[in-house]
Amino acid sequence: MTRVEVQRLTLPPGFKAGPHTHPGPVVCYVTEGRILLQVKGQPVRYYTAGQTIFEPATAPIERFDNASSSAPATFIATYLLGDQDTELLHRLQ
Repeated sequence: MTRVEVQRLTLPPGFKAGPHTHPGPVVCYVTEGRILLQVKGQPVRYYTAGQTIFEPATAPIERFDNASSSAPATFIATYLLGDQDTELLHRLQ
């Protein structure tokens, strides 16, 4: 990894990211709301404000959802990237 990108993201109520991967590992710090994460082959996990989420590099993320249908969920995502990484997220079919 040769560079880092940090973003503050807000998921609207009921948001579902859909299956995806990241070229490098991603560390997320939840600042508001409740997020549901499921890495392929692992159980569903829920994260709330003050907790940290880890998304392994290239691992299929089956679910990254706002677990609330009425309130937003906000997190700070830290992407660890290589020089050749041009996209932060790759959608899976």
